Amino acid sequence: MPADPNIGHVEVVAVGMLTESDKALLEAGKKLLVDSIDVGREYCKYMIGVASGAIPVYVAVLKLGVADKYVPSAGTYVLWAVPAILFLLSSLAFSIGYFPGRTHIAIDNMASITEARTAIIDRRRCWSITGVVLFSAGVLIGLYAIFVH
Repeated sequence: MPADPNIGHVEVVAVGMLTESDKALLEAGKKLLVDSIDVGREYCKYMIGVASGAIPVYVAVLKLGVADKYVPSAGTYVLWAVPAILFLLSSLAFSIGYFPGRTHIAIDNMASITEARTAIIDRRRCWSITGVVLFSAGVLIGLYAIFVH
């Protein structure tokens, strides 16, 4: 079967100067592409502080909400500890997402750069989602432990 003669050929439809709008869109696209890695990293960095700071806030609110003479059962102690543990695990997940992963980049190979960028973004996204799920579970269980139990 003969090869398609159009494969590998580019057909130019129109040629012209870039308008100011086209230049602005091109610059915006470049910025989005370059900043896409930093956005996930900065999010993880911010959430490490939030998740770590949630532990003392939770303990302080718990201490304020419990009467001094109240003697909790062992199960209550476990319930009270679960949110703090989840906040700690959440902070750990965000920390793993913050640190750079190991990847090989061949600077002269565009496909390698694209694959490495995608791998970094996917890795940070995975750890960010894990951190958010753990943090949200800690908040919900903490609210239950404080207000209901």
